[in-house]
Amino acid sequence: MANRQERRRRLAAGRKDNNIGGEGLASLWTSAVAAEQKQDYQRAQHLYETAVKAAPLDVQAVTLLAAFYYRIKRLRDAAKWFKEATRLQPQTPDHFFNLGKVLNDLGSPEEAETQYRAALAINPTYMLALNNLGNLLLNRNEAEQAINLFKIAVDTDPNHPFAYHNLANGFLKKGDPGAAL
Repeated sequence: MANRQERRRRLAAGRKDNNIGGEGLASLWTSAVAAEQKQDYQRAQHLYETAVKAAPLDVQAVTLLAAFYYRIKRLRDAAKWFKEATRLQPQTPDHFFNLGKVLNDLGSPEEAETQYRAALAINPTYMLALNNLGNLLLNRNEAEQAINLFKIAVDTDPNHPFAYHNLANGFLKKGDPGAAL
């Protein structure tokens, strides 16, 4: 009973004319994260969804819900909400990358590729998209294109170990172990 009363108090404190303001949203997110950390996924889901219902145009609320669904392996729901994030903020490469990752996990590499390319159209040196797209291409035996992406990744961040690892794999797939070394 005390938890229910506290939750109601927090929700009421954040309401302004039936809308939850920024502080109310932050309180919901804090409570949702705490519930998730306690593995109370049902409560966490309710709180994340409540935040989105209260502020459907708030991209942070949408992406937090999408990321929650991804963490609990509800990939179709995660894809739905990451897609909504791309609609709300079409100039943010992270949203396209996250949608691509989910789509790839759902077994749709072609759709994932489209999203990774959309992220790279916004930021051509976006490391995660370069590496994930390169790996998709490498899995399709398109080693030369993958190597080009991995080279951009290495040039972008010469200290990034995955970029070198992926570049070496690309050269191995191409049949050039000397270049891989």
